[in-house]
Amino acid sequence: MLLETFRRLTQGGFAIDNYQYTGFGALQFVDIKLFSRFLGIRRLWSVEHAESLWSRVDYNKPSSLVEIRKETANATITALDWDLQHILWLDYDDTLSADMLQDLGDAGRSLSPGSVILITVEVETPEIRELGLDKVPGPSHWEAYYREQAKYYLPPSLSTSDFGATDLPARNIEILVNVLRESMSRRPSVSFQPLFNFLYKDSHLMLTMGGMICRDLELAKLASSNLESLSFIRRSWIEKPYIIRVPVITRKERLYLDRVMPCDDGYRVRVFKLGKEELEQYREIYPYFPSFSELMLD
Repeated sequence: MLLETFRRLTQGGFAIDNYQYTGFGALQFVDIKLFSRFLGIRRLWSVEHAESLWSRVDYNKPSSLVEIRKETANATITALDWDLQHILWLDYDDTLSADMLQDLGDAGRSLSPGSVILITVEVETPEIRELGLDKVPGPSHWEAYYREQAKYYLPPSLSTSDFGATDLPARNIEILVNVLRESMSRRPSVSFQPLFNFLYKDSHLMLTMGGMICRDLELAKLASSNLESLSFIRRSWIEKPYIIRVPVITRKERLYLDRVMPCDDGYRVRVFKLGKEELEQYREIYPYFPSFSELMLD
């Protein structure tokens, strides 16, 4: 989905191949491989703070084009060249924290117009994993946690009942949007334009949000990029997140389904049993199904 978005931004006049991509490549470097191979990006930074992984990161580095930054994300943000345009993906695999908000705010305050910022956080508090489902803390615990981490980025008018399990995605979105708005308030000539707001289940519920820092020039290019035809694009924070649902199907089933995509609403699979819901999920996701791109990276 990100690749398709950046492809359309290229058609709209953004020189994406001249951008610098900075992300958390970990050991697999999947995002870096994809962005390099399919977008032509040649400036590539991968951030790894954990010293215990440095030797493995060096070993698995996929290309001499990749620069490994053995430091915190904030140190890397400070080192970014403000004269370049960037795609910065703060791809955290943990619950929102004050340090993450600091990183996001610093990026919003410093990166050049045309730059894209994404942030991924887990939409749970740490204790959920540590204590187990039979001891999940309630809304009062979550309220205390998020108020401690986000402080004034959460409206004081919220009550404890606004921190139930189903409310946590909305609270995270609210916090991140307020951080971005605050960072843009110090830059009166630019705005942060929403592009992405995804919810999906990895091992835990994850949220990925992002958009572009824009002046009038970038706004005009966005308007000509034909992004609104993509069902997953979110051009307003008021819109509900796009929920990524990937049905569990085999490669053989996927190859069969691809021959009939996009199918009509009334289509039913005859050669094997597949529920209506799973079929609709695949019809929505099939152009961006990850198996093809992952195979191409090996």
